[in-house]
Amino acid sequence: MRPYNKPEIVRPKPKIIKVMSLTDVRDLRGKTVFVRVDLNSPTDPKTGKVDLNPRFTAHAETVKLLAQKGAKVVVLAHQGRKGDEDCISLGGHARILSKLIGKKVLFKTDAKVVSPATIKAIRGLKPGQVMLLDNVRFLDDEAVQRTAQEHANSELVRALAPLAQVFVQDAWSNAHRAHASMVGFATLVPSYAGPVFERELAAAQKASGHADHPVTYVLGGSKPEDVIKLMQYSLENMVVDKILTSGVIGEMCLIARGNQLPAAKMEELKAAGFMHQLLALRDLIHLHNDKIETPFDFAYIDESGKRCEFLLTSLAGSPNPVYDIGTKTARKYAKACNNSKTVFMKGPCGKYEQEAFQHGTKTVLEAIANCKAYTLIGGGHTLTALEKFNIPKEKISFISLAGGALLEFLQGNTLPAVAALELSAKKFGKKA
Repeated sequence: MRPYNKPEIVRPKPKIIKVMSLTDVRDLRGKTVFVRVDLNSPTDPKTGKVDLNPRFTAHAETVKLLAQKGAKVVVLAHQGRKGDEDCISLGGHARILSKLIGKKVLFKTDAKVVSPATIKAIRGLKPGQVMLLDNVRFLDDEAVQRTAQEHANSELVRALAPLAQVFVQDAWSNAHRAHASMVGFATLVPSYAGPVFERELAAAQKASGHADHPVTYVLGGSKPEDVIKLMQYSLENMVVDKILTSGVIGEMCLIARGNQLPAAKMEELKAAGFMHQLLALRDLIHLHNDKIETPFDFAYIDESGKRCEFLLTSLAGSPNPVYDIGTKTARKYAKACNNSKTVFMKGPCGKYEQEAFQHGTKTVLEAIANCKAYTLIGGGHTLTALEKFNIPKEKISFISLAGGALLEFLQGNTLPAVAALELSAKKFGKKA
């Protein structure tokens, strides 16, 4: 009898993304370099004080690097959305950036962003100086989705492009926005991926079509719509081998499999508008049942505040709300991560902020930190959980500073800022 040879899985070939890197620029001394970063941060509504966040710190390194290379650095950034109370001037951002890079960042409030006074100040910059322009979202073009060619004629780009010799795109977390400052310079100025952007893009590619298999996605949290899109794309294109669900998406998958949840939970999901997504989940489970894992035991707290667990068979009749996966599910998920070569986690497995419901998220995160796979973590809550449990960040291969952009990329969508860099690479090659 001939030995049975398992047929090789033929996966779709991933698109090769070719953009120019800042490392391709030989000499920046004396050149006027515009760099788009993401300094958008929580602000105190009463005082307007800006909070420091990890993106701020990461982008400061890019700005510092450009200044050290002798460039005349002009920083573009946004805060809030036009019309919202946090859409404020960037004076506070300039002060924080000054401290982070160890030198004064020039800044003057400018409601028009590119007024004649600002243009004059840019022209007067000396090598090594840094200037932060005011909030680009003061301009209407930063709220309009247009192509790079269309935005090349926007107010911001028309005013600044003639002054720029190099444009650096570092705002990966805003890469899914086709706004003027994100895409408009691509056809007019040689545009390069900055260090933050380049690292994020490489990590996103590694967790998608360029990943080593088996690939495991750990998907939780409380926003199922984007997660379902990610599941659809990754399963249909054979990007992922196993999806471990928890949180709201785990509950939705349980319902899609015909399981009953407590009446209160069903009403909660219905009120949130999630139930209309069940049809898509049923289709996914029908086609990829063996690749989607759902919780089979759960945790709740009793009257004394003690953590208790029960199996799926008792879930429908439970009078107590469940806010974590059980020990058995957590153990199975941890084992799946240990047996993988690539792991991506987005969203916690339970209400980890509460001590009684930390076990699931902590167990899975510890497994991810200690496994030999390439590991990627995205989403603010997941990073917060990592810090809460004192899991060393260096044990994770890459921690993304983005949420929306990363998800869009992993869903197979073309990010406008990436497309703009590709366009610039085709036009300008590697010359600056």
